[in-house]
Order: sequence, then C-alpha cells, then structure tokens
Amino acid sequence: MPPGERRRAWGGVALAVAAVTLLRFPDGCWLALPLGLACLAHRPLRRAAPLAAVAGGVVAGAVPWIVEAYGRWGGIAERLRVSSDVQGEMGLRWAGGDAWLSVNGPLLCRPCDITPYQPWHTWWWLLLPVLALVCAVRARRDGPGRTARRITVWLPLACALALALPYLLALGYSAPRFFLPAYALLSLPLAATALDVARGRRPYVVALCAVLALYGVAQGTGFWRNLMGARHTTHRYERVAASLHRAGVRPPCLITGAQTPPVSYAAGCASGNVAGNNKNLTHAALRARTTEIPVAALTSAHAGPPPYARTWQPLPLPGTGLRAWVAGRE
Repeated sequence: MPPGERRRAWGGVALAVAAVTLLRFPDGCWLALPLGLACLAHRPLRRAAPLAAVAGGVVAGAVPWIVEAYGRWGGIAERLRVSSDVQGEMGLRWAGGDAWLSVNGPLLCRPCDITPYQPWHTWWWLLLPVLALVCAVRARRDGPGRTARRITVWLPLACALALALPYLLALGYSAPRFFLPAYALLSLPLAATALDVARGRRPYVVALCAVLALYGVAQGTGFWRNLMGARHTTHRYERVAASLHRAGVRPPCLITGAQTPPVSYAAGCASGNVAGNNKNLTHAALRARTTEIPVAALTSAHAGPPPYARTWQPLPLPGTGLRAWVAGRE
C-alpha cells in the first residue's frame, strides 16, 4: 500500500475509534482493546502509526465524556458510579439468556422475565458462535503464507466479541440494539468465508441461498411484530395526549410521573420529574410551575396520586394503563 493510502487508512481507523468512543465511551475502550493487542502481536502492524491511530481515536472521543464527567458529576469515578446505579448496579453476571430472549423483541427487555416470542426464529443467533468458530478455524488452516488473510478474519471476530462481552457479562437486562455493532463486525468474516466455500460449488450456493432466505423470514417476522407493537404504543401515547388536551393540559404545559418523555412529546408539553433517572425538577420548582402553566402527573391506572399531587384532579385514561392527575391553577 502506498504511503499516502496507508496514512489515510490509519486516519480512518482513528476516526472510527473516536466516533465509537464519542457515542459510547465504554464501547470505545472495549473496541480499542483487541485493536491495540493486534498492533502489538501482528508484526506488520507493530509500528507507531497503527498504535497512534487506535490510542489517538480513544483519546479524541473520550475528551468530551471526561469534560462532562468533571462538569456534571465532579469526576470520572462518580460518573461511573452513577452510570452503574442507573443500569441497575453493573457487575459480573451472565446476561446471555436475556440477550436470547430479546432477539425478536421487546426493544428493551427490562426486566427480562418474558416468554420468548417464536424461539425457533432465533436459530441464527444461536448459530452465530458456531459460525464464528468455523471462520476462525478455517482461517487458521489457510497456512503460514496467508497471515494477512487470517488477520482480516480474526480481528473482526475479536472486535465483535469485545463489543458484545459487556452486554453479556455486566448488565441485568438486554436489548437487541446492544449487539448491532457486533453483528456488523461478524458479518465481514462470515460473508467472506461463505463466499469462499460456495464459490464454484452449486450445492453450497443452493444451501447458502436457503439459509439467507430463512434468515430473511426470521428477520422480517420480528421486524413486523415490533413495528406493530411500536405503532400500538404510539397510538396509546396519542390517546393519553388527546385526553390531557381535553382536560385543559395544552402547550405550554408540563407532564411529570410515569412514562413522561413519550407522553410529553405526543402532547407537546415539557417533560419533568422530581425523582428517578429523569429527575430534572425539585418539588418546589414543580409547585411553582403549577401556578404558571397546566401541569399533569401520570401514574399507573390503579395507583394513587404521587405525594405532591394528592389535591390534584384525577383524570381516568381508559385503555392506556395510565391515570392522570391534573393540577389546579392557583
């Protein structure tokens, strides 16, 4: 590779690592781990430029995260502690079962105590580790003269494993989106190996097409189910918003309580909470807002009002699983 192209390639690596780190700091660190080890273990990569690209990407992507950690939480350790609390106390635990349960939805499996939807459609997910192992072994058998070929297979596999590990071993819940980067990386060696095996062999081509067709059916079924579920949920939020509008809670307004962000968006109101992960108001500030704009609190359908809303007017929301409590204007 000419020097100019090589510099652009390492620049692309740095940008990719920086982008991952900027979007999600822990994922950037996990991604950098196999990349850095490859730079140390693979002789053609054992130079300053590859290591600088990986390290520089992590540093560049981490700067905003670190600045925000000190600006909002007082330091990196406190930010990590708060993050662990929000995630339900991160620690060593096996979440592979949760990941399997959520392959076909729900989009967020928390808590993940559900019955799997059409578990036979998860065959491709259960097959992924086997296929990855086949790719790794086949690359190993390519012979000593195919070092470059092996690294193009092993490195994406290692990066995919590194990005999947924290979601398999540290969280007490799961979501399909957590594994999308790992799937994208796995697709590279899997596709290359499948094409190599099938090239010029009609039975393998037919088998590959059949597998891809079955995969398309599984994905299409899951997509349609989740699309219909999302549509139903959106309509439910819109019904809540319409009921609030009829009760006088119209923009500018504030909604607090259960499922506040999506309902507030549907109603055109601000979203505010005095507790929980979305806390952005004090009780005093909430009381002050009730004198300025319409305010409503949401609870589950059979729950009583929050302590601050005991004198507010109840508003049933049939068919939504929610109940509203509308503040009187003082």
